[in-house]
Amino acid sequence: MSYSPENPYDLDKLARSNGSLYVPDCGFAPGLSNILAYNLYSKYGVEDIEIIVGGLPEEAKEPFLHSVTWSVEGLIDEYTRKAMILSNYKIMAMDPLDEIGSLILPGFGEFEYFISDGLRTLLSSLKIRNLSERTIRIKGHLGKMKVLRDLGYFSDDEIEGTTARKLSEHIFSRFRTPGRDLCILIVRSADGSKRSMLTARGNRDHTAMSLLTGLPAVAVSKLIIDGRIEGIGTFPPELISKNSENLRYIIRELTESGIEFKSST
Repeated sequence: MSYSPENPYDLDKLARSNGSLYVPDCGFAPGLSNILAYNLYSKYGVEDIEIIVGGLPEEAKEPFLHSVTWSVEGLIDEYTRKAMILSNYKIMAMDPLDEIGSLILPGFGEFEYFISDGLRTLLSSLKIRNLSERTIRIKGHLGKMKVLRDLGYFSDDEIEGTTARKLSEHIFSRFRTPGRDLCILIVRSADGSKRSMLTARGNRDHTAMSLLTGLPAVAVSKLIIDGRIEGIGTFPPELISKNSENLRYIIRELTESGIEFKSST
C-alpha cells in the first residue's frame, strides 16, 4: 500500500514458488491511480496520460502549509527520490523539485505541483508515449521543502549520533492531523477529453488519506477471497481493470464509503 524501493517484479519468482498471489502498491497512488490509468489506456488507446494526485489539509497553516496524514518518512522521500516518468516512450529519471508548476482545479482552487515517483509498474505495463504523475500541494509549500532539502535537512549524513533527516522527521511529525483533510486523484488524457476523478474528505473518524489507502486493499482482498482475481506471482493492480465487473466493484466499495467518483470514460 506504500512505496518500497524494490521492483515488485523481483518478488514474482518468490511468490510463484510459494503458490502465492502478490498484488503490490494496492493503495491510493500507486494503486487506484494505476487502475484508472490502465482503464483509460485499454479502453481508448490513449498515448499520453497525466495522473494528478494530492493529500491536502482542509486549511493551510504555517509554517509548512501542509499536514501529515501518513508516513513522515514517505513524505520526505517524495522530495528526495528521483521521479520516474515515460517521455516519448522512454523511461526517464527526474529531480522531483526541479519543476514546480501551478495548476487550477475547478471547484478546488489553485495549487502547485511537482513530478512524483508513483508510476511504479505502470512504467512497463502501459505501452504509451508519455506518462507522468504530478502531486499537488498548497501554494508555497514546495518552495519551503526545496530550501530545506538543498540546505541538507533531509540528508542521511550522520551528525553527532543522529542525522538531519531524523530531526526533520521528528519535527514534521508534530504536524500530524487527525482528520479534516482532502484527497484528490485525477487520471486524464493529456488533451483532457477523457478523465476520471476521485475526491474524499476526512472526518472525525478517518482521514481521507486512510480511506483511500485502506479501502482499495480491502476491496482487492475481497475479490481474491471470492476467487474473482486468480493466479500466482506478481499481479500489478492496474490489471484489475481488465475485468470491468471487478473495476465496478472497487468503485462501488469506494462510493459506498462516501468517496466521490466522476468519470467521462
